[in-house]
This record gives sequence, structure tokens and C-alpha cells, in this order.
Amino acid sequence: MSFIIRVSFVFLLLTTCAMGQSRIAEIADIEGVRDNQVSGIGLVVGLNGSGDKSILARRMTVNMFKKFGINTTQQEVGSGNIAVVQVTARLDPFKRPDSKLDVVVSSMQDAKDLYGGTLMETLLYGKDQKTVYAIAEGPVSAAGVQAAGESGSTITQNHPTVASIARGARVEKTVPMQILDNRHVIRFHLKNQNWKTASNVAKVINEKFPSSAQAKNAGVIEVKIPKAWTMKLTEFIANVQDLRVQVDMISKVIINRKTGVIVAGENVRISKVAVAVGGINVTIEEAPQPVVAAPFTQGQSIAAVPRTTLTISEQASELSVLQGGTSVAVLVASLNELKLTPSQLISMLEEIKAAGALHAEMEIR
Repeated sequence: MSFIIRVSFVFLLLTTCAMGQSRIAEIADIEGVRDNQVSGIGLVVGLNGSGDKSILARRMTVNMFKKFGINTTQQEVGSGNIAVVQVTARLDPFKRPDSKLDVVVSSMQDAKDLYGGTLMETLLYGKDQKTVYAIAEGPVSAAGVQAAGESGSTITQNHPTVASIARGARVEKTVPMQILDNRHVIRFHLKNQNWKTASNVAKVINEKFPSSAQAKNAGVIEVKIPKAWTMKLTEFIANVQDLRVQVDMISKVIINRKTGVIVAGENVRISKVAVAVGGINVTIEEAPQPVVAAPFTQGQSIAAVPRTTLTISEQASELSVLQGGTSVAVLVASLNELKLTPSQLISMLEEIKAAGALHAEMEIR
């Protein structure tokens, strides 16, 4: 039985759309409009013996009883059915009081799973840890499960100590949001900072709303609302976000050594260069050697001693010329002619970059 080591390979090309344009809504965010994380510490009850055994769980249970007017001690309460959890939710700026939020519940101590539990009422605070923005409670839905046998062996699927509650939090207070400054200016932040793209965005906005936009740097475009649109802010923003702009893509090649995936941007260029490639094949052959018991002994079985043969062969290499191209399609066509393996192709790109013939930024992961 023999095995030949092979590596799968995928080559992806990033190209723009037919017109090379994107909507401003897709490439830029508005300053002041963002999600906010709210979080709190709570208790999940009703677990079937899979809860925490920690002192913290007992202490929080005592505090919970006090809220209901019941005085007890840590020695009097059990913690096997209770788990201390962190509760988090994303609060977007347009949620109003009494709106519902999805909640993520994560065990913080030594609970085995949260399956079948119920989250007690938990206050969710903002980053200042003072203001309550939402209140979460309700039955949790665990994404995983853990089981154990009598011999002590266990099996775990997914993450049984992380659960969720759909629409499990009620918004109590909205997060302050300020889109306009005192000059009636809106700031658009590019998701990928680029001087050319920022200039194109300002140009396109000015074509629609003359003398309103200015690119402050590679990532920020300031837009002053025209007087005629002062009372129609939502409509103005919708019009600006719907404008299409030419996006400038940087020349970049991303290499993932673990998966063998290479992603090359449309603007990647290569100069004419000569390369030599040698192919190496590794073959592993398993041929167990049988061993029979010696005569006149009590041996009753035939043993097999492992025997492994490893062969490495190297093919002859030739000097090839990669023609320089004006597009990544020409580069791919040139490399495909060499019939390279993934590891060879990755090494070649690195060497071409080192020789100064690959005109792009290279990121290796």
C-alpha cells in the first residue's frame, strides 16, 4: 500500500464589477452610526446538575434570594443547577425602548453545559458600566451538548457552554447618536482607506450636490448638507449612499500556506522574469513483514513487523520565462503553463517578489 502526498490548491482572483464601481453605502460608514455592545453578569438556573460548583455561584445565588426577601447563607444553597454567565447583546443606534434584542449567554465558571436552563433577569450595561440599556431574561437555547459514560469517557459536540436567547432582551434606553456636528456636516469613513477612492467619493457627491463634499484624508470625507436639504436629512443621506463611485483597489497578493489558497487583486502586475522549477515527489510505502512463531515453541499467532519505505524523487527543472503582463489574467496564464504544485507556486511568488518582478504587496498567513 502506498501513498503519494498531494496538496489541494485554489487560485482566486479579485476583480471589480463590470463598471468597477460600488455604492457609497457599501464602502463607507457614517460617523456616529454604529452598533454598541451591552453586557451584564447573570445566572442561568434549572440546569440538571451540570451547573457551577464555584463559590461565586453560591454567592450570587444568595444575593438573588435577597432580592426576593429571602435571607440565606452560602452553606444553605446548592450550586449544581446554577451557572454564572456573561450576557451580551448588540444594540444598534436605531433601536427604540421596548424593542427586542438577540442575546448570547456564555458560561464564566465550571458549568458543563447550559442545556435546558433559564436566564434570570439580567441588567445589560453600556461601556461605562453605569447606564442600563436593556434587560435580558428567558429560556436559553444551547448550541451543543455533552454526554458522559459510566467509565468516565465524555463526548462534546459544538459548544454546550454557550447559548442564545432569540429576542431575549428588552431595550430600556437608546444610545445617544449624533450624526451632524454644529456645522451641519456629515463625515463618511471609508472601510478601506485609499486616497484615490476618497477623492472619487468627494467628486461624485459634488456632481450631485455641488460644493458640498471634501476629502479630508484617505479615510474621511466631510459632506455639508445643502440648505435645501436641511429638513430632509434621511432623504439626503439615502441619496448620497446610493451614488456609485470608482473604487481604487490596491495591488495585493494574499497567500494562506495552510489551505494553499492564493488571492490576487486585479491590479497585480508582473515584469518579465526567468525562473527554474524542480518537482519533488514523496512516496510512502507500507509493507508489513510477517513473522511466524519458531518451530517447537508454543507460539500460536503470526505477528507483523511494520516496514516503511520512503522514496523522494526530484524531476529535472528547466529555465522558463514568465512574460510580463498588464493584468492578473496574463500572470495566471503564465504560471499555469508551468504546471506547478501549490507549494511550488507559493515559493515562486515569494521569489519573484524578492527579485522585484512582482509589483504588489504580499501578505502571507
